[in-house]
Amino acid sequence: DYSFDFLKNKLHVDSLIESKTLSNGTVISDKDYAALGLGQFNYGVSLLEITAAYSIFVNKGIYSKPRSYYKVTDSQGNIVLENKYQGEVVISEENAIIMTKMLQNVLSNGTAKSITLQKDINCAGKTGTTQDNCDRWYIGYTPYYVGGVWYGYEYPKPLNASTNKICIETWDKIMTKLHKKYISNESARTFDVSENIVAVEYCKDSGAISCEACEQDPRGDRKEIGYFVKGTEPRRKCKTH
Repeated sequence: DYSFDFLKNKLHVDSLIESKTLSNGTVISDKDYAALGLGQFNYGVSLLEITAAYSIFVNKGIYSKPRSYYKVTDSQGNIVLENKYQGEVVISEENAIIMTKMLQNVLSNGTAKSITLQKDINCAGKTGTTQDNCDRWYIGYTPYYVGGVWYGYEYPKPLNASTNKICIETWDKIMTKLHKKYISNESARTFDVSENIVAVEYCKDSGAISCEACEQDPRGDRKEIGYFVKGTEPRRKCKTH
């Protein structure tokens, strides 16, 4: 209930279905484990919805309603139409910063490491695919812009393997052009930091503070850096190793 409400009413992913009865009597709902845990929604979500949802991470936890225009004026400068900014705090600034730290890792060590813009501008984001490779996604952001790319068919069918990185490449090309004036600019923005966030070295298996024995695991060093809101970081040392 909480997850569904957060997506539907806080992030305004209006495509989600709470309950719907089909013509054959079958009742479908996106308030379920597969839908909320794996993104296995009955009819999916729109690119606009999911891209707007990601605005909370770069915008200090504030959801920004997407707008196709700000205002329209006549020849005398009088405002004919105005679409004012609407923002709503949905998560804490600290949680937004921690999520950005994790999503930066997708570019530095994960599935989006081929993005070249990260060499010049702070970038974070998430790749995605659906079952049988019927869809490809990349939603990414910088301190300036959030951008989303989807690739697929209206009626799902498997995509060619050669399109594996098409969303990443498209995002990279477009966002590089958008950021041209910021590249090599010493005053270019970076992602927010907070004194209320601490970095702690922890064990990937126990979640506790790492010890020397964590380095001796047969699989290799199990230590990793994690970011926590002050007061929530692990206190006890690893006992798994």
